[in-house]
Amino acid sequence: MNGISEYHSVELQDDRCKGCTICVTACPVEAIRVHGGKAHILEEKCIDCGECIRVCPNRAKYAITNTIKDISPYKKSVVLTDPTLYAQFNERFTEQDIEQALQSLGFSSVYKISDTEKELSKVATIWLQNHFNEKDALRPIISSSCPAVVRLIQVRFPSLIEHLLPLISPAEVCAKKARKENDTDTEIYFISPCPAKITITRSPLGYNDSQIDKVLNMEDLYLPILGALNKLPHINTNSNYKIDNQWCCSSGESQSINNLFLKTKKSLKWLNASGIKQTIDMLENAEDGTLGNFDFLELNICQGGCIGGPLTINPQPVAEALLRRYNPEKSENSKTLCNNTENILANSDISSYLFTSVIISRPSRLLSNNFAKARKMMEEIESTLDLLPGFDCGSCGAPNCRAFAEDIVRGNAKLDDCVFVMKRRYEDLLFGNKTRN
Repeated sequence: MNGISEYHSVELQDDRCKGCTICVTACPVEAIRVHGGKAHILEEKCIDCGECIRVCPNRAKYAITNTIKDISPYKKSVVLTDPTLYAQFNERFTEQDIEQALQSLGFSSVYKISDTEKELSKVATIWLQNHFNEKDALRPIISSSCPAVVRLIQVRFPSLIEHLLPLISPAEVCAKKARKENDTDTEIYFISPCPAKITITRSPLGYNDSQIDKVLNMEDLYLPILGALNKLPHINTNSNYKIDNQWCCSSGESQSINNLFLKTKKSLKWLNASGIKQTIDMLENAEDGTLGNFDFLELNICQGGCIGGPLTINPQPVAEALLRRYNPEKSENSKTLCNNTENILANSDISSYLFTSVIISRPSRLLSNNFAKARKMMEEIESTLDLLPGFDCGSCGAPNCRAFAEDIVRGNAKLDDCVFVMKRRYEDLLFGNKTRN
């Protein structure tokens, strides 16, 4: 996938790649191989989680985004801000300061995604209550707010697609609102904490077209915003600005929905997991049917949620601590929402927030559509595995011996690529089997 892809935003800078295989073993979906001393990303497997960006010691992996230079001086530019952005700056700067800094960089207005997350919490509550009123309702329902999780389900757990909560992402809902309230030639920008949220604007999941025109890298935009903040004539130190929702934190979505459930005198059994390992473990359990006693499952590929994204600046614990200064419990709007929950839920039309297209599975582990051929290939993989050492060292350029055996059977690698096989053959040639044994 080296080169610009329509469906992915993670790319490789060849001249920086040393072929170290660190990204190969770190990739959760085995989407990277090393051939000829350079890493290669397999497009059919990649979920744009950005883990390779996080672990690469040579910074050879990067996310393709727009830059601040792409802001047009001839068009009205609206920017969508995720709560994660505010968690990158220390206590000196308030939410209002950061928004003023963005406007000084060329954006005409700022739309907070946290406002639409309140709406989506309400919509999710309505949908879940309606769903669980049905006979033999599926459980658990899995949050679709993390696009990397949705793509992971597409690739590795296609049987769980029907368990996804069919809601459009908060950023997309916010973009629709901005589009409706501004001129038709307005450009809408989104500042992303991860590659998956960049990709979804080009290749949406659950809907056909995105209202977001351009995406900026949060890491790249940090210094320009910080410079603009330091130039502000007066820093607001006593602002009472509040972020009313914190979906960007692990379990933030679940807690928000659960609070609304409790106000309607109903309960929601929810489960939350973050980080690649926990996410895969929970999906494996859901696929096995062992989580059927839970109603809702919130998963985040990044540890701690979006605030732990690979394109952020602050470590996740620091970002989470900084975000606490925007305490939603002190927000009057939040209290009003809870006090009037029953009336709001009863009189709401949620159709405009739901998916408009079906998410299609793309199982990367499917060997062949022909059962007989797939069975034969599986037998060949097992017999090839008997020839390999089983060390999972990654020196062949594959993440483990099983993936390497599959690459051989698919015709994408040769047995001689394994250094241990070559060593064994070399010893046989020099000394014969007796000496080697």
